[in-house]
This record gives sequence, structure tokens and C-alpha cells, in this order.
Amino acid sequence: MPRRKNKNYIFSGKLIFILTFIVVCILTLAGMLKFFFTRSAYFAITKLTIEGIEQDAFLEFKKRLLGKNIFLQGLKAIKEQVEESSDIECIAISRRLPGELVFNLRKRIPVAQLKLARYHLIDQSGILISGASGVAYDNLPIILGIEMKIPQRKTLSHPGTELYRALELIKEKNNSSALANYRIAKIYALGAAKTSSFVMLENFSTSGLLKKDTLPRQLEIKFDLGKPGDTIMVLGALLDKLQASTSHSQGVSPLENIEYLDLRNIDSPVVMDKKSR
Repeated sequence: MPRRKNKNYIFSGKLIFILTFIVVCILTLAGMLKFFFTRSAYFAITKLTIEGIEQDAFLEFKKRLLGKNIFLQGLKAIKEQVEESSDIECIAISRRLPGELVFNLRKRIPVAQLKLARYHLIDQSGILISGASGVAYDNLPIILGIEMKIPQRKTLSHPGTELYRALELIKEKNNSSALANYRIAKIYALGAAKTSSFVMLENFSTSGLLKKDTLPRQLEIKFDLGKPGDTIMVLGALLDKLQASTSHSQGVSPLENIEYLDLRNIDSPVVMDKKSR
């Protein structure tokens, strides 16, 4: 007797053929779409919009991108190129189809100066700003104790956590209303193996406690570099308390009577006043 064909085999063969056909169609369509989006002149970059700063500073940069396919440009790589070529922070880059790139930029604002062989301005992200000086800049905290070489790029190679902790201390202080009448002059960021400290002094322009012919009072404070936020919070509360206790004496600053202040243990700060010596 002749052998009957197995209907299961026939069904499986048809299913494989259909699935293969679908996959081929999808791959073909994907290839056509890729060709359309990456090769079509319709998606060539025809306009670059710069938001946040003057556009004239990026005329040469614009010339390099105009006419190129908008989908073949890596936004991350472009962001790095922008930040390497100038003291500009690239907040975001977005595509506006069919052919416009929008850059949201802002100038880097120095928040401190890093003391190496010379004084280098640095922003809150830990990126160096062009230019260095043999003398310290006015009214910017000086960060000391961090040994490193300056590479060709403005980003620091392996700066460690010390630099970022020091910058966090400055940020927390600037956001503290309790310390509005003071500013940080120096930070000795020495890491976990050594005792870090910072020098704080009265801000002459805001304190109203100093006469023009007197020098601002200052105090060196020992602290735990790993806890910048807690340090500033405890320091603000402590100075508020000391200010209240000396409020009866007009023009007297809380720094006037403090000889030594240790905030390494924020739960039990050590305060030594000049009268107890």
C-alpha cells in the first residue's frame, strides 16, 4: 500500500515557509528604512540652533556638521567635542527632524580654584576652565592637598573623591542660609588617611559685622571629608546658636571667641573658645 503523506509535516513546512517569508519581508523593510533615514538628502543637517549663549562662537563647529546626515551623528561624541573646544557645558543636544540640531549650552561658572603648580579655575562638575594664574583669584575657595598632573583635556584624569567632596562642601555652604554671612577661603582635602579642614571667614560684603578698616575674622575647622553635607548643616546650627548667645554684644561675631572647632564627629562637635585657654 502506498504510504500516506503526514499532514503534520505538510503543516510544519508551510509554517516555516510563512515565517521565513515574514522575516525576509521585515529585514527587507528594515533595510529600506535604514537606507532612507541614513542616505536620503531629506535628513541632511541644514540648521544648527544654539540656545543659551552667542552662536557666533560656534561658526566653525557648524560648518563641520552642515550637510551631514542627522542620524549618523553621535550626540554623545558631539557633546564631548563641544565641551573640549571651549569652556562651555553642553546640557543637551536634540534632533528636530528632518535636519535641525538644537544645542542647549551654558558657560561654565567657576566655583573654586585648584592649587597645583598654579591656580586653576574649576566648575561644580570638577572640570577645569581655561587659563591658570600664578596668584590666587579673588573670592573663590582654594582647594589644596590634591596632587595630580593637568592633562591635555580639561577634564581631570582620576581626581579621586577628594576633589568632588570638596566641591560638594562648597555647594552645600552656598545653599545654606545660616552661613550666608561667611565664605570658605581654603579647603585642605587630605583624604581619609589625614585630617581634612577648611578655613572659613566672614564675608565682608554681607556680614555687616566688620568695619572697613578691619580684617575679616577667620577660623580653621576640622571635618570629615566624607560628610560635607552633614558638616555644613551642623556648622550652621552651631553658629546660629553662638550668634544668639552673643546677640547682646553689637558687632560681635561668633568667630570672635572661637579658638578651635572640630566637626569630625558631627554628633559631638568640639568647640574651644578663647576664654577657656
